[in-house]
Amino acid sequence: MAGRPDYRSGSITLTSGSTDFTTTGAALQAASIQTGDSVLTQGLMLPIATITGQNSGTLADPCPAAAAGTHDLVVRYQADGSRLSAMTQQLVGMLGNGNVAALAALLGAPDKLPIFVGPGAMELIDKTAVGLQDPTGALAAIAALTPAANKLAYFSGDETAALTDLTAFARTLLAGGSAAAMRSTLGVGQFEEGTWTPALGSIKTVDYSAATSVTGTGTYRRMGKLVIVDCNFTVQGVPSASITSLMSLSLTGLPYVPGGSGSMAFDQAGVTGAVYRSIGAPQCNIIGGGFADAGSGTMYLLMLPSSSGANANVQDNHYVTGIYNIP
Repeated sequence: MAGRPDYRSGSITLTSGSTDFTTTGAALQAASIQTGDSVLTQGLMLPIATITGQNSGTLADPCPAAAAGTHDLVVRYQADGSRLSAMTQQLVGMLGNGNVAALAALLGAPDKLPIFVGPGAMELIDKTAVGLQDPTGALAAIAALTPAANKLAYFSGDETAALTDLTAFARTLLAGGSAAAMRSTLGVGQFEEGTWTPALGSIKTVDYSAATSVTGTGTYRRMGKLVIVDCNFTVQGVPSASITSLMSLSLTGLPYVPGGSGSMAFDQAGVTGAVYRSIGAPQCNIIGGGFADAGSGTMYLLMLPSSSGANANVQDNHYVTGIYNIP
């Protein structure tokens, strides 16, 4: 086959030491200029590596200094036979790594797949060896379930699975990114717990009213606007066998000030007020109590001798708990 005439159109600009070139008015792609063709300039033949646009491309080797500059463009097409021969050699080189020979050496069989076991080495494996493996039976147990709306899969045994309810509300709760977000979903608001130290507010009795202090410790739990408190306390500075009749006592230092309207205490034995019990066998019992209105953090208690008419020891250790609202 006769070779095609040289392509002459526009100009080419070459830079010494660079493989990149540009052209002006050449339309290289439209003229089917491609890898293997050569630029003829200044008595030199410069093979083309790639054509990157209608007026740009790269050389196979850096441009020599003698060819640098802007010149009329002359491109010599590679002969078709030469191009085919070069491509064939390239293909032979690619096939010469042993991969094709390794595949050709295999004897095909039903339900078998060829895999590489090394460079230029292949063997057949059973098709069941390809894909997800399930050595424990877990995947099979899940696969045996019938999906349904608002259901969650879980393992009920070593190789068994079942479905349980997972409502839209439960998913919303689980989607909470923090404890605060989950409490907001539940509508319980803030949760907090800690300790508080009770202090003597006042003490009144017909027998003795000069107590100096109380000692004790307390804990509290806050859920939104609801506060639950408790404490152990002992009155100090009161003589043993100090009261024979009803006595009132107030404790201050509550962690949050009660909210007045809506504040309340649990009922105990028909008495509305602070829930009480005495530790051990005290002679002075708490029979009821309540909380101050807004503006002070005070718990009021009523105390009575355990036996009518007998002197009682107010120094006994007592425990009290109550519940109230905050603003």
